[in-house]
Amino acid sequence: MGGTDGFGDNAEQDGAAAHKNGIERRSLVLGAAWSVPVIALTVATPLAAASVLTPTLAFVNGPYTAAACGTLNDVTLLLTTDGTTPDPGKVVTVSPPAGFTWSDGTTTARNFTTNANGRVVLPSMTAPTENGTFALNAVSGSLTASQNVTVSGATATIYHLDGSPYPAIPGGVTVDSFTDNYNGTTRVTAFLGSDGNLYRSVNSGAWAVYATGVSDFTANQNGAGLVWVSGNTVFSDSGSYPATPGGQTIADVQDTWQGGVRETYIRTASGNVYSSVNNGPWTLKLTGVTVWATEKNSRGGVAVKDNQVYLINTGNAMAATPATVTIAQVADSVGNNSQTRTIFIRGISGRIFVSTNGSPWSVVTNSSSMMAPNNNNSGGVYVDNNQVITMSGTAFPPTPAGATIGSVQDTYDGTGTRITTILGTGGRLYRSTNLGAWTLVANGVSDVQLNENAASGVYAIPNC
Repeated sequence: MGGTDGFGDNAEQDGAAAHKNGIERRSLVLGAAWSVPVIALTVATPLAAASVLTPTLAFVNGPYTAAACGTLNDVTLLLTTDGTTPDPGKVVTVSPPAGFTWSDGTTTARNFTTNANGRVVLPSMTAPTENGTFALNAVSGSLTASQNVTVSGATATIYHLDGSPYPAIPGGVTVDSFTDNYNGTTRVTAFLGSDGNLYRSVNSGAWAVYATGVSDFTANQNGAGLVWVSGNTVFSDSGSYPATPGGQTIADVQDTWQGGVRETYIRTASGNVYSSVNNGPWTLKLTGVTVWATEKNSRGGVAVKDNQVYLINTGNAMAATPATVTIAQVADSVGNNSQTRTIFIRGISGRIFVSTNGSPWSVVTNSSSMMAPNNNNSGGVYVDNNQVITMSGTAFPPTPAGATIGSVQDTYDGTGTRITTILGTGGRLYRSTNLGAWTLVANGVSDVQLNENAASGVYAIPNC
């Protein structure tokens, strides 16, 4: 027995037998694994692999509403680490919507810190004197949030340039655009309201709805008439016009009047300009027009196509545009005597050129920020370095301290009175008579429109 482990002899015999059969022992050992029952194992997978939780920033009690000039209160934001868990002690920066102010009158963005519940409750804000929907925005790190604030109830008052008010505008209606014209006997003032209605006042009387569903309108300075667009059809106080050729979309409309003849123009979205005489059929005048202006004293106007100025009625080209000038604005003025036709162009760089009765272009100025023609004296004004200057080069008195000119207008009544206005910072409206010193007309003005035949005009002040 000695030296055996109970397997020795048999093992040797088994090994020999295995070798005789050509099968190695190790093959049997390896093959034995095939006969072992397979036990299935399940490995747990973390839940985090199924979904990723991300931090959030949100307004939790919006959207919001406010009355014009009213107060917006209790706006609340929530910052979380994972969409649910509050994230306290973090900075959230909030910017008031355009036109809104904080309770102290400031408008800059402010930083707030989230409380133990991850929330920020904003202090009150004051809504503007304007109806509409405004965006309230917040930021915290890489997170952003936005919510709308709807303002309603604003209206406006329209005033004569001398400060006397027109009758009240219907409640809740604001002024989108307005005109003032006078034909020697009748003064017609009109405005397009935020409700899509065109309102008219005759000789400063009560406002009355003149048309509904209006998208654009214009005034006829010499005929005291109105032309408007509703549903892509043109209408006037004389009736409707023929259908727009080919159903083209109207981009804008202009109206002129001379000697009892009315000529109306439309420019389509594709740049085609058509005219209609006394509400007659539309006649194609020019194609590819990018900039244009009509002239009230001549039943005509000018248009820019491929950076070249053309007369609308004849289609004739003016002198070649000066080299390196890209036209941004054009103006046409014939003057009351109808003998001198003056056309101005202003390039995108601010250079202004003039052509008189078809002459080659000559330089008015090499620097300007804006220009305004004067249809009754074949002239106008421009602004350079916040200073108003006539087209002939005469400077007005210095602009009042602290006023940055946002717009300028110029008119002349043909009997010796020239009125010029500037609308500046904070809605401050100033006027100058015959190039005299600037005087303050009103504060808080949103827009002004001069009357080309009466050396007067109107302005609007939003209110609540």
